[in-house]
Amino acid sequence: MNVRPIITHDKYIVVDMDEGRFALRLAVEMIPISRLKGYVPEGAVDHTKVGVVTGKNSGLRGGGDATSFRELGLDIDNLPPVGEIDPKDSFPLRDGKTSVLKLNLVLDHDKLANMREAQHIDHSKVGIEPGTGLSGGGDATEVRVLRLALSSLETYVPARSACVPFVDLEKTHGKLSLEKLFELFRDWMKEEANAIQP
Repeated sequence: MNVRPIITHDKYIVVDMDEGRFALRLAVEMIPISRLKGYVPEGAVDHTKVGVVTGKNSGLRGGGDATSFRELGLDIDNLPPVGEIDPKDSFPLRDGKTSVLKLNLVLDHDKLANMREAQHIDHSKVGIEPGTGLSGGGDATEVRVLRLALSSLETYVPARSACVPFVDLEKTHGKLSLEKLFELFRDWMKEEANAIQP
């Protein structure tokens, strides 16, 4: 009889005897696992007692015991809020991780979602120009100041119905006719004169 070890892909055992040759089919499913070569008791465990678990607030969903195929997925919607974002904060990418600061450097402003061209324009092409009686102004590349420029105005005698703007102590804005202004001055002068009489 010729004898050799059984290897893993064998399906039959062929026996050569003096009377002839015959084959025995290997029924692997009928062989107790504890009788197999290299069997270690700790190497075979109950699949219902092992598996993969996703942690609370981990950003993952799925998992389960090892009795069947388990799928893991992202669960970003259930992550807790992080509060303010630090430029040094990191987040994962497919090929590694990056920081918020580095991401900001590669983002194309004009290709961001909801970007409106009318809201983001060249500040050197817009600004404020001074009108009559004003000076200053300029483009919007920096803070501009407007000032009164009374010397630039023409001199003329206004009508009594002409108005001038005013702001009182209560920060109330309004306009006052010259005629009403004259009346106020007259009343104030009378009050002052009466106050100094013996």
